Amino acid sequence: MRETSIVTNLLREVEAMAADQDAERVVAVTVRLGARAGITPARLRERFIEAARDSLAEDATLEIIAESNPSAPTAEHIRLEGIEAA
Repeated sequence: MRETSIVTNLLREVEAMAADQDAERVVAVTVRLGARAGITPARLRERFIEAARDSLAEDATLEIIAESNPSAPTAEHIRLEGIEAA
């Protein structure tokens, strides 16, 4: 359930950013994944592909910047770094 929430919130952010740019579609998404974010990069990618179906981000490339420091202040965060829109 937590994974679904994580990806749903991420996709909402992606779509809001795309709307701000008057984008017709999103071709790339960059995300920073904290070391203790509660989801692995592979699982995040898998869940993102599923959630992005029939959205502006369908078929978008997902770049994940995985942090390795579990004591970093952002270790539990997943942050949208940006999108590339068309």
